[in-house]
Amino acid sequence: MSCDESGDKGPGAAYLAALGTASAASIFLGTLAGLWLDSQVGTRPILTLCGLVLGILCGGLLFWSRIRPFLGEPDTPAHWGPDTYDDDN
Repeated sequence: MSCDESGDKGPGAAYLAALGTASAASIFLGTLAGLWLDSQVGTRPILTLCGLVLGILCGGLLFWSRIRPFLGEPDTPAHWGPDTYDDDN
């Protein structure tokens, strides 16, 4: 999804709700996979915690990749310089 062409620069409520649900599902599935692996291997709670951390990382990455287009292009120090500003005033 991208920015709305109607002049609204932010994501809608439904988009954010779906994004939150997907992030929560990522955390839940990572934890569930860790619990299952722990029950198979007998290393409880090591793999559960690893699954939780992996789920949080995946959920955060998903959130960041989907919300980033709405943030716009920030000015970075690589773009700053003498020709960045107009001195003709």
